Amino acid sequence: MKDSTNKSLADLGVQTPQQLAAVFAELRADFERDATSVNDDASWKTFRDAWLGRKSGVIANITDNWLKRAPTPELKKAVGQALNEFRAHVEQIIEERRLAAEAAAEQAALARERIDLSLPGLMHPVGTRHPVRQNIRGN
Repeated sequence: MKDSTNKSLADLGVQTPQQLAAVFAELRADFERDATSVNDDASWKTFRDAWLGRKSGVIANITDNWLKRAPTPELKKAVGQALNEFRAHVEQIIEERRLAAEAAAEQAALARERIDLSLPGLMHPVGTRHPVRQNIRGN
């Protein structure tokens, strides 16, 4: 459904606010599906850019292709309202995913750096070997 944001509403056959609501519901479902795959910092950045990117993000495409090119004032108003709700939802979920990715990275770093204090330490020998022993072993 993300690819449909590159088309105008007329190309999609949307002429009423009810049809527009269905299109936004499909977009929300796509967004939720994509959000479940975000689990680290790199995937979060890709996810954020795909949905909120200024040039080719889904929100920018909706603004350019649906809002600015809406055929009627009634449909333009409906697109604007739906877009604002969708943008708020997208920004909220993206922020939640960012916090989750940061927390996961922090937990992984703590797990790597963890020192088990219950393990026995290194035993350092005290003193040196007796000179006769050194001579016998060749040291």
